[in-house]
Amino acid sequence: VEYDDLVAQMARERELRLASDEALAAVERRQQTGSDSAMQQVRAVAEHRIRQLEKRLAERDGDLQAAGKKVAEMREQYLLQHDRDREEIERLNQMLFERNESTIADLKNTVHTSKIRDGVRSPLVFLK
Repeated sequence: VEYDDLVAQMARERELRLASDEALAAVERRQQTGSDSAMQQVRAVAEHRIRQLEKRLAERDGDLQAAGKKVAEMREQYLLQHDRDREEIERLNQMLFERNESTIADLKNTVHTSKIRDGVRSPLVFLK
């Protein structure tokens, strides 16, 4: 169930509850002017419906709170994983940088030592 759908449904149920409350108030006003058994039945039905709507509203509120909690948990998990990923990327970048530095140093050393060998010309000299 989508969050927005739950909010919209809760709003509709609150509107129904307000309408039921208004109907109940009208019934009570009529009872004050003189009631009959039909009005008592209407009131009983209205009260029953209000209780049902309040129960459904409480359930929806619980569902909405659970969904909000789930979203918060998922966000926290995402942030933790994001931090771990960032640390891993930084570690791998550092390792790659160090490897490249080492390779460059090895190449420089190879070029340097090939130039000073006694009497042997390095293949690297011919590349110039």
